[in-house]
Amino acid sequence: MATFYVHLPTKTVALTAAFAKVMDELVEVVEAHLQVDGLQRAGLEAMMQAFVEASVAFFTSRSLVMRKGLAGLPDSQELRRVYRDHEALAFERFVDFISNGQAHGFIRSGNVDELARIFLVLSQGLNNPLLLDQEARSTLSSKMTDVFVGWLGPSCETDP
Repeated sequence: MATFYVHLPTKTVALTAAFAKVMDELVEVVEAHLQVDGLQRAGLEAMMQAFVEASVAFFTSRSLVMRKGLAGLPDSQELRRVYRDHEALAFERFVDFISNGQAHGFIRSGNVDELARIFLVLSQGLNNPLLLDQEARSTLSSKMTDVFVGWLGPSCETDP
């Protein structure tokens, strides 16, 4: 235990380091699954299905660190900074995906920043205990895919 505290002097520092690593990995999941070439190859529905499945798998495998990190946000300025910084990185990925998808006709028209904010909020909902439950996962993941496709698809041209 003494060796632990040489590298990470407190539990909060350890949690912040673990949370930052997990948030780095989450941004990588977003980036890997939101590429316009994937839209061109597989189409919006297959891409959103892969994104939902990868996100749910990510949140399931890292649920303890995610839950502990999120629970600590009110009490830790450093955890809040890590969260905000990574949320901003993910938001940039959503903006790129939506603007490129719009340019290629795969994503509905509309204000890119507004659509990216909505996409970010909907994606954060994938870190929900109901989706992490193995029995409900398949049905709920399928329904969430339908939500993303129905909302992002070019045929959905009403204001968000």
